[in-house]
Amino acid sequence: MNYTPYITHNRAVLLRLIAVVFAAIGLGEDGVRPEVLTRAMRSTVLHTLRPAESALRRLIFVMATELERSGYVPPKWMKRAGPNKPIVPNSEGHARVPAFRLIDPRKWFWWIGTKSRPRAKHMPRITWIGYDDDTDRPVPPAPPSAPMDDDLLDADGLCNRLLTLKNALDDLPRQAKRMARLKARDPRKFIFKHPMRPGLPPGWRRNGEEEIDEVLKVCHQIAGWAREAPDTS
Repeated sequence: MNYTPYITHNRAVLLRLIAVVFAAIGLGEDGVRPEVLTRAMRSTVLHTLRPAESALRRLIFVMATELERSGYVPPKWMKRAGPNKPIVPNSEGHARVPAFRLIDPRKWFWWIGTKSRPRAKHMPRITWIGYDDDTDRPVPPAPPSAPMDDDLLDADGLCNRLLTLKNALDDLPRQAKRMARLKARDPRKFIFKHPMRPGLPPGWRRNGEEEIDEVLKVCHQIAGWAREAPDTS
């Protein structure tokens, strides 16, 4: 099956949606980036960023699968490069944009291996800090302030994720070769730590009706086709 039309179309849609996000927060490819974002704007960006990352990861997997079936043999001696490399600030003080993460973040089922799933106790544990001088009774601490939509948050990490996504979209063949090298280094480990995690991908919204939701559904479907297709090379 020829996946090129699917890859080309969905890549163009992702580039357009990410360009809208760049313009909304004032992020430029020339190094101009916002220092802070409001909590509401950060949530809006993540609403598009999470499914876009998952969709791109599936496009890369499809391209890497097609590379292998076309006879491409990746070198095994290539040094490891990726988001786990130390991030060194550049001359402008911002951290170096890391490589795009090729593997879905896994779900953490922290109760696995225990006898039973822990449940909340009936009575909470309360610790009193300080005493009232007049009544000699403990004074409860002030409750933490609730998060507000206009709270200002650091934007450096989110900008790095957006720039990483844009760089990967601009050079899909290179990302596909990275994934092929990842499999060539340890094929058995690649089986147990597949780029696509079991179940639904990160950012999946079952009732999502936005354009980015449709892109993720299509990319997840064609990645499943590529994974199940027989190798005829």
